[in-house]
Amino acid sequence: AVIILKDENKKLTPYIDNKETTRMSVSVGNLNSLLLNTRLELNGKALPFQHIYRVFNDSSFKSGGRFYGGNYLNLAKAKRKCLVINGTPATEFDFSTLHPSILYYEINKPMPKEPYLPIGYNSNERKFLKLFFLRILNSANEDQAIRAGLSLASRNFKLLGYNTKAAIKKVLLDLKTHNKLIQKYFCKCEAKRLMYIDSKIAESVITTFVNQGIPIYPVHDSFIVPTAHAAQLSQVMSDCYKKIVGGSIKIDKKY
Repeated sequence: AVIILKDENKKLTPYIDNKETTRMSVSVGNLNSLLLNTRLELNGKALPFQHIYRVFNDSSFKSGGRFYGGNYLNLAKAKRKCLVINGTPATEFDFSTLHPSILYYEINKPMPKEPYLPIGYNSNERKFLKLFFLRILNSANEDQAIRAGLSLASRNFKLLGYNTKAAIKKVLLDLKTHNKLIQKYFCKCEAKRLMYIDSKIAESVITTFVNQGIPIYPVHDSFIVPTAHAAQLSQVMSDCYKKIVGGSIKIDKKY
């Protein structure tokens, strides 16, 4: 199966196919058929093909829905830069501040230039702040968000010094203050709903390329294509975001 449904405990949930699940299955199947006949290489060695599939959560086809499965997803960003598609170098583009952009658009309010970076924080902390921001959106309450932030800080960002509950609580407050217009979404388990939206955008981007026979490798909310199609990818991403969400969003070239 290429369309997978899980319950609140992340266990597989059986479902009866309908028009929408059948349509999604065909869409993912078309992507897999294209990638099966595409040569993806890393440092001169072909990566074996692995089927792409979509995962929905909480027993709902409106929760989650992102694309998983390809072995290239396990590569570090530095290694992904070395990917070669059918003998040509690859490029990757992603959406800048995707989930905050969606939330601000939903309330029709302007977004701060750097929603992940409150006053008093520096660019070296941005990666941690971004990941913590997304965990806040995935949490049911502040205590859960603080625990997630502590785990993130102690596991991957020890040098920043956010190793106490009080320190993480302050970061949470600063992010809420900086994003006061959307703080009603914080700690309300919004992440999977937002992932569903970004999965619809991703499906639209992928379908556009597959219909033209151009290989495309999804990395959640970013995409890898041959460099000859870089400009096209940026434009298609922008168009699909506008079609699904509305408004505009910045597209970043990762390499």
